[in-house]
Order: sequence, then C-alpha cells, then structure tokens
Amino acid sequence: SIAENWLRRLTLCSEKSIQNAIEESISSPESRPVQRLLCQGVLEFVHGKEEANSVEAKAELLFGGGRADGNQATSCYAGMVPDTCVDAEQLESHSLADLL
Repeated sequence: SIAENWLRRLTLCSEKSIQNAIEESISSPESRPVQRLLCQGVLEFVHGKEEANSVEAKAELLFGGGRADGNQATSCYAGMVPDTCVDAEQLESHSLADLL
C-alpha cells in the first residue's frame, strides 16, 4: 500500500515493526496501524520522541473512543487552547453572543 511505502521511506521504523503493523492491518484495518506507525515515525523524526508521544496521547483522548474525565481532557490541552472563566453573575447579565 501507499502508506507502507511511505513508512519505509520516511521513518526509521524497524522492518519487524512495519511487518507487525501490516499484519495487524489485515486483521483489523479500521484501527489503521500502518498509518499510525507512519504518523508516529514522522513525528518522532521531526519533533522527537517526547513530543510524538504527547501528540499520540492527545489524539487518543480525542479520537480513541475511550472515555476521559474532564480533568484529563482539559489538562491535555492546557495552554494550547484559549479559555476564559465566566462567573454566574456575568452569565445572568449578558447574552451568550456578548460573552463570545
């Protein structure tokens, strides 16, 4: 597949890791293991292992289908997404459009 070719060209993944991803994709294509390995490999190469692991954890929180509590979801993106605290008094005296 195209993803397999890019995986071999753009990453430093071992042939064993690539073969494992290919085998997994045959039995479970919806989990997209080859594409995930490609993404992880490119992220590691460009940004380093720590950042790649951080991105993978955030993606899993958003798209993994599992449940995360509110603290996990908000702390995952702390400092990346703007946020504002609004107290009840502000809510009562302004419309939602005004607050936005």
